[in-house]
Amino acid sequence: MSYGNSSTNQEVDYENLPSFPVSPKITEEIIEEIGNIKCEILGPGVVVFRNAFNIDQNLVLKYIDEKADEAHQGRWKYVEIDGKKYGINEDGFRYAIGEVPATPVRLLDPVNSETSEDIKDFFLYIEDQIYKCLLKYIDHYPLMIGSIWWKTRGHILRYGDGGRLGCHADNDTNYKVTKGVRYMPKGMVASRQTCGALVYFNDRVESEQELNGKNFTGGNLRFVHLGISYKPQKGDIIFFPTNYVASHDVESMGKGVRYSYLTFFGQGDNDIKAGIVVVEEKKSKKWCPPVWFDSIYDDYELYCKSPHSIYFDVSKSNVEPGWNPVYQGREVAQYNSTHDAIEVGTVPDPDMSEVTAAENARKSAAEKVENVGPCGTTPQEVDYALMKSLNKKLVPWIE
Repeated sequence: MSYGNSSTNQEVDYENLPSFPVSPKITEEIIEEIGNIKCEILGPGVVVFRNAFNIDQNLVLKYIDEKADEAHQGRWKYVEIDGKKYGINEDGFRYAIGEVPATPVRLLDPVNSETSEDIKDFFLYIEDQIYKCLLKYIDHYPLMIGSIWWKTRGHILRYGDGGRLGCHADNDTNYKVTKGVRYMPKGMVASRQTCGALVYFNDRVESEQELNGKNFTGGNLRFVHLGISYKPQKGDIIFFPTNYVASHDVESMGKGVRYSYLTFFGQGDNDIKAGIVVVEEKKSKKWCPPVWFDSIYDDYELYCKSPHSIYFDVSKSNVEPGWNPVYQGREVAQYNSTHDAIEVGTVPDPDMSEVTAAENARKSAAEKVENVGPCGTTPQEVDYALMKSLNKKLVPWIE
């Protein structure tokens, strides 16, 4: 998934805009609120939090509908290959023209410089609620905390009649090597994603007789290897791993419109060539690009040591302290030889000339359809002679 595209054609002076907050301040009252959010484990790593937020559907759904057509048209380019017409989206996926209407509309920057204050406040509230649920999710899978370095704020998905989404894993970049050619992804943010969260703004109902203009039929979220078919409900936030075990699809829609909001959490440092630039909170002035998660461990430790954590009294839970890094005795002093200690907020800004050059190179390659491999990848020939030479040096007995 590509991030940070703006739906406005105007040049924006981001330097003079305020930065977006990354997470809410965790207080005793907030911990109490988190503890009272009801959750249900649907399967390994897949947890739904019920009634985790409130929504004014008249305000939010209307806003999404108003932006949908512009967003959908802006993410496609159309080409003709061997006499057949295709639509290619921002990720390089190619669809027959007849399939384009069934793909979800993605509003990649639901908040930008033109967004009204009431809509901006709603999505900031949603980000806060996601974070609160994340702390409780970590409590069930505490070792994941070392795999959450940063987050991308969410984007909107809108499915209409007959809409669907094929089976996929959310850390899959569509890399492929075959017949002597490596197909290299132009952007690799997805490969660093470790966890995803989906937020649902309206209800799935069982029959068309129940439709009221704010709900829909069909469109279950299905985790194909885990035997889970989840029925979306307004107010739910569902968390899941991004790897192949949690591969999922969206079953075909019936009638109505399905509204959701998708965000990811990931790991790994900046890698400009791979299209990964993580910013400090004070520099987080665009909605979707990755931003460092600097309080996640301290915030979880507060929750973990509260009466609401399943680790507060392990005699009443089927868990062991050794499963949780808070209780494993991982002292930062032992990191001195294996980690660089970097004070939060002191990381210099990346060289924007390098970032711009890398972005321009990816855009330029995307324009040359004849040089694009499957799903927007860049073909590279495999140098078998070089591989054998390198392997020989590393493992002398290889023939």
